[in-house]
Amino acid sequence: VKVPEAYGNSSHRAYLAPEQGRAVSWLDIDAGMALFGPDSAAARLRYRHFMGEPVDEDRLMQLRTGVDADNEPEVRRTRGDVMDIDLDALIRRVADEMDVTEDMISGPGRSRKASHARAMIAILAMDHTAHTLYEVAARLNRDVSTLSKQVAHLRDRRQKFDRLDTQIKQLVKIIK
Repeated sequence: VKVPEAYGNSSHRAYLAPEQGRAVSWLDIDAGMALFGPDSAAARLRYRHFMGEPVDEDRLMQLRTGVDADNEPEVRRTRGDVMDIDLDALIRRVADEMDVTEDMISGPGRSRKASHARAMIAILAMDHTAHTLYEVAARLNRDVSTLSKQVAHLRDRRQKFDRLDTQIKQLVKIIK
């Protein structure tokens, strides 16, 4: 099969080709597509790109186990590993530490400093708390797919630059 919507009995067809009338009752297409964009055309385009994007082995293992192999090689996250911190408190602490305001982080601006802080908040929330990327994106007034890309970019940079790894570890200590 060359395109996701060509899969006969899958949700891909419902998401990408609803006009073919193969919607299933248990699938909320609008909610699913809202994760990819504000309007249906853009959301379908992003969904198609997302579904066609190859996933490397490390990322696949992280999705399956919830463990970032580079940072926690033999450890599975358990409830005891998860910090119990309110998302608003996490945002305040990171904002204070990174010298940005909460308005800068959740406002419409696109400054590099605020964008970096948002990605840091998302990484800390996903890796060290019970909060999801979806929750963080909603709280910061950001598109989930955009924030996800920023997180992936920061994770890649973290592997290349010790300074970023150190900064994240310091923030983890602060939010504890």
